[in-house]
Amino acid sequence: MNDDYYITGEPWRDLASAIVVRAARDYLLSLKKLEKDPDDEAAKRRKEDCIDFLFSDWFGCLTDLDPKLLLAKLHEHFEESLEVDDIGDE
Repeated sequence: MNDDYYITGEPWRDLASAIVVRAARDYLLSLKKLEKDPDDEAAKRRKEDCIDFLFSDWFGCLTDLDPKLLLAKLHEHFEESLEVDDIGDE
């Protein structure tokens, strides 16, 4: 088997990390969509699904990350990206 496919060399850890990263990306995407259209029902559902996942037992099995801290960091990242986008509007 080719180990080039694994980041840590431990496939289950890589899969767990990929799941968490995907949830974080989905959450950021939902924030971006809601910024453009606060009434976007699909984005609202995605955001809620991500929050539910971050506070689930399943998330706790995948990682030792603190979900509250992760959400805070995601919001910080999102706010910084808005500031960068605003620079181009001047």
